[in-house]
Amino acid sequence: MKVKSATLSDDHRHLQIRLDDLKAGRVVRMKLNGIMGHGGHELLHPEVAYTLNVLPGVGDMVHVAKPTQQPTERIAETDAGWLRLTWGDPWDRFNDAPRGWRLGKAALAKEDDTRFAVEAGHDLLVLDALQDDDLVVTGGLRPGLLAFQTWLPRGGSAGISMPGGAKLVLQDRSTKQHTAGRTALIDADGTVLAESSKGWMGPGQWHRVEVAMDNDGIESVSVQDTPVLGAVALPGGSQGDLHLLGAHAPGGFADIRIKPDQPEIKGGTPITGEPSRTVGEVDVELHEGDLYLSGGTGHVVYDVDLPPACTVHLETRFQPIGLGWIDLGGTRVLLGESPDGGPTTGTIEGHDDVYASLVADKTWVRVSIELTPHVARRYMTVKVGGLTVAQAIVNGDVVSGPISIGHQSQTGWVAVRNLRVVP
Repeated sequence: MKVKSATLSDDHRHLQIRLDDLKAGRVVRMKLNGIMGHGGHELLHPEVAYTLNVLPGVGDMVHVAKPTQQPTERIAETDAGWLRLTWGDPWDRFNDAPRGWRLGKAALAKEDDTRFAVEAGHDLLVLDALQDDDLVVTGGLRPGLLAFQTWLPRGGSAGISMPGGAKLVLQDRSTKQHTAGRTALIDADGTVLAESSKGWMGPGQWHRVEVAMDNDGIESVSVQDTPVLGAVALPGGSQGDLHLLGAHAPGGFADIRIKPDQPEIKGGTPITGEPSRTVGEVDVELHEGDLYLSGGTGHVVYDVDLPPACTVHLETRFQPIGLGWIDLGGTRVLLGESPDGGPTTGTIEGHDDVYASLVADKTWVRVSIELTPHVARRYMTVKVGGLTVAQAIVNGDVVSGPISIGHQSQTGWVAVRNLRVVP
């Protein structure tokens, strides 16, 4: 909201600020820049937030907090469908060693707010100075949603790549007296395709950015839930690698996640109903086609043959105090994660480990296991939520079947549904 006027009292103790568009049921937040006391001291608290429940003499009270119904299932709906690229091991999904990036604390240097404090922490991936190399997530961009949080010093900058050579850049342009910033989409030749100053809250503040992408490029960009950029077609469409750009600094990223659009799985052979047999001490329950394993260590077996080239699709969710898996004739792929920081969802056990906690517990996610003939063996590719996370060459003889789904813990559970083999 724009400030209409600011009037200081004669004794310099009261500041009256007039704003347009004040609405009940909102929180108004103001940051006072450059205000100094008589002794030259800055304000102890330069920000103020006020909950506006009712406008005097205008309308009824509108509470900011509203009662809601409890969800029918204990599922983190806000995490459903999202892949969290920097949870768990924050470096796991990137292409190589950090090269100038570090894991640090979201804090500014005490004597210079244009720099990060060099303190240990786990708040964000920090880039202190420009680098020639980017951090890259292969296949990280695709139709759907990309979200991340950024945290910048005064004058800082952070950028991510877009297909076709374009880049999305967030810049702080604040002075000591004025808060300003911009979000810009810049083409490969430096042309500014779109830009906005909306939604910027200043240096040393978390900013949540969400990018909606369709097949043609960008549908929209929002900062702090404020729409800042509209649709922009990109020459490279919307599919490609996600780069955290080394050419923009100082800046930091946290909670990078994607929510890819996923087409419906059609064709093939659905595997439903009671398993062929149960092995070990494990509780097995079927709820409207959803298979749940809990209460011990064991597995169920479906006696099916897998074609030489095929994809096994399924949806899974889990409680992390247990550990679930699917076994294709001797090659095991993890469907959940253990609570000790070990390998996580998508790991091809003994071949290719995944250490990012891509999936929030108790949320459904699609896992696809592709098998391709490779001389006398097979090439296995595991995708979680559409993102390739693990690959390996495995023994072709034993990947012909059967399919087993297992659980190994006295506590927790793993669930599977929509299991299907597509040639």
